[in-house]
Amino acid sequence: MLKSLQLPKVETSVFPVTQQLNDKSDIKVSIIIPTYNKYPLNLFTLYSLEKQNFNMNQMEVILVDDGSTDPTSSIPFQHQFPFLLKYIKCFNNIGRPKARNLGIKAASGEVIIFLDAEVIVKNDFVLNHFNSHMSRNNLVNIGVLVMKGLYSVLFPGYTQAQLNEVNKLTQDNPHYNKKINDFVSNKKITPLISQADIHNENYSMLSFVKPLEKFYERGIFNHFNDSFAGYRLPWIAFGTGNISVKRSFLEKVGLLFEEYDGYGWDDIEMGYRLYKSGAVFQNGRNIVTYHQEHPISTSNQIDANNNYCRFIEKHNDIDAMGITLSFTPRPTNYHKINAILNEYHQLGTSHPQQYKLFKKVYREMLKKIAYKRKNNEPIARLIDGLITPNENRMLALQKMHLAKLRVFHNLLQSFQELERF
Repeated sequence: MLKSLQLPKVETSVFPVTQQLNDKSDIKVSIIIPTYNKYPLNLFTLYSLEKQNFNMNQMEVILVDDGSTDPTSSIPFQHQFPFLLKYIKCFNNIGRPKARNLGIKAASGEVIIFLDAEVIVKNDFVLNHFNSHMSRNNLVNIGVLVMKGLYSVLFPGYTQAQLNEVNKLTQDNPHYNKKINDFVSNKKITPLISQADIHNENYSMLSFVKPLEKFYERGIFNHFNDSFAGYRLPWIAFGTGNISVKRSFLEKVGLLFEEYDGYGWDDIEMGYRLYKSGAVFQNGRNIVTYHQEHPISTSNQIDANNNYCRFIEKHNDIDAMGITLSFTPRPTNYHKINAILNEYHQLGTSHPQQYKLFKKVYREMLKKIAYKRKNNEPIARLIDGLITPNENRMLALQKMHLAKLRVFHNLLQSFQELERF
């Protein structure tokens, strides 16, 4: 069951659709959107939810305002939406996990959709998510892996690379060029699209394929298809930017853990628990969304590094640690990581009482990668301090015997590469 939360003071307001709902059972889908200083991007996201080909009386949107200091608080009072809007105002910033947990506790729908505040959706978004869960109670439907990028608003905090990308997308278009020239002159937040553009899905010229989409296609789906068949790590794709799960299944694993500070890994950790509880993961290729670009916080990567270490401290599991192979000076792709982990598990099953030193040292080197990355240290000298001279001789023998078995090539190669760093 979901545990109660001890949180700072919050205020909840409900802004219902015109037609009065009979009771909470009318709600089939709850869309949870945490937001912190994302105006007007969050308003554009809400606009995109207005034209869903799903019964508006059966969906609710829970907007959790995590202590924003921008005009976000004006949204529910200045705009009317055709769906039930629950607005939760936090009087100080409590962080992403706590904000999402507030949304979960306020949700009434049988299907929970997590959506980031700056993600514009197409008009079949809710219906596609909802339908995917009708025949499978343990499904996790992932939409973040096919998310496009979109420049809907110009911000003064954009990097030169972002501005160059905007210019490339809008070149020779008088409509956008005028807005860009105005932005260059006044350096004020400048929307490039309107509510009508969003309703009509008239923003493709400003969109682009994000590098991560290509990365996932090459590294995962070309090998394991959209159902992640044979893939040990589908949980790493549990991104709350666009993902859905049945409420009844979510209740089995509990809320997001709230000790994760800042950016990253709180959502993946929930995905890991769902995976361990029997979740079936699916790439929602038909649920295309558009991430509205914005200035990037320089602390994001630092937060993610710290939170990953929290993750492996909580889940002292080889699958959790295997991700570190993608952090090395010569990163291992996810397809290869999957093969390495399969061989590690096979070694444990076929030789449970043998090669214990090899297994232990490999795990410890993986952990070292995480902590060196967290501390901004070079990924080097990973084996230093892990073994004594006597153990070094024993380890050499174990590696030699493993090589003779000829079935653990990927694992042995990975071990030897880590030794050389």
